[in-house]
Amino acid sequence: MTMRTLSLLCATGLLFAATNGATEENRHRERIWHTERLLSGLDLRDRWEERGVRWNAYLLYYQGALFAGGRDAPAHRGSGSLDLIGRVDLEQLAGWPGLDMLTHFKSTYGRNVNPDVGARSQVIDDADQTDWLWIDQLWLRQRFNRHVAVQAGYLDQQTILDRNAFANSEDKQFFSQYLDNNNAIIPLKVGLGATVFLNPTPNWDFSVGFADGDNRTRLVGFDTFFDGTDSLIWFAQAGRRTQISGLTGNYRIGTYHDTRDSVDFLSGAMQSGHLGVFLSCDQKVFRENEEDQQGLGAFVRYGYHDRRVNRFAHFWSLGFQYDGPLAGRNQDRWGAALYSVHASDDFRAAGNANFSRETGYETYYQIQVSPWMTVTPDLQYIINPGGSNALDDALAANLRIRLTF
Repeated sequence: MTMRTLSLLCATGLLFAATNGATEENRHRERIWHTERLLSGLDLRDRWEERGVRWNAYLLYYQGALFAGGRDAPAHRGSGSLDLIGRVDLEQLAGWPGLDMLTHFKSTYGRNVNPDVGARSQVIDDADQTDWLWIDQLWLRQRFNRHVAVQAGYLDQQTILDRNAFANSEDKQFFSQYLDNNNAIIPLKVGLGATVFLNPTPNWDFSVGFADGDNRTRLVGFDTFFDGTDSLIWFAQAGRRTQISGLTGNYRIGTYHDTRDSVDFLSGAMQSGHLGVFLSCDQKVFRENEEDQQGLGAFVRYGYHDRRVNRFAHFWSLGFQYDGPLAGRNQDRWGAALYSVHASDDFRAAGNANFSRETGYETYYQIQVSPWMTVTPDLQYIINPGGSNALDDALAANLRIRLTF
């Protein structure tokens, strides 16, 4: 074998090894880019999931910019959050029939441009403040059969009440606080409580429960929960699932009873036992095909509570979400909506005539970069931030990046 032939064989072998290595590396990159979660496939994770323990982590970053109006324009700030959610099927793990558990740890930093805008509704609902770690949910749920379940522990009421298919997640849908929920009216507390769920038929569901009305966010709340029944918020909700020409809709109506004392605006006396009502509806109105959920969905919300003790008495919102709005972009999402919260007549009559209403408009486009990454630009316009004419109308643009681990 000549030196020339040997050199040629060595060069060919090196080229093959490099090509094969590059191919394997490309395949690895291809698998990572198309996996559901960035850290999918870990042996330890897979073994625990086989036993009924599943955890997910979500990292979000927001960049906000207030261009005009509000309290302090122009302004630009960032914020972020980390959610660690663990679900445990205790029937699968420990043999307890029908029992499961959820833990949700959360960490946040920054309020973004929320203080600069000065609106009643945070333009970025996820940007509350800087807190390094706290428990947002920790509960047990016992399913007695397919019709009855009880959930108790440290609950986030917005995951129970006023649900909506197209406007219920600041992580994946609208950024604005008042387009995620109807918490302009409903006291959606985070704290100790319990709920009974009834599903008499596949298309009807009912929930009845209570929450600690005095609990302070990010505290356990034992001191307030056990101080008597005069600080509880009781609620009831009924839901109906429909199919109209193959298009799914959900219609919910609910009420709550707040036992806490509040000051009557006109008399100055302490009042307790306040009632409120709320409505939340979502309906798919168009599907491009029967294989997936591409198409248009619409939603509407309404709420009212006692005008004698609440600054704002009426709230409504409506909007739409289109899944797969562009050809070849089936996983993208486009949403647009508006909300309006109206001042209480009694509050205005008590010397606050400058209070009227706050109205907000929002549109976003969520780009599905990969199954574990989305990038979402967002635009909002708020009329009368804060509910009065003290501040100029605000224009804010935002960007959200979400990673799933």
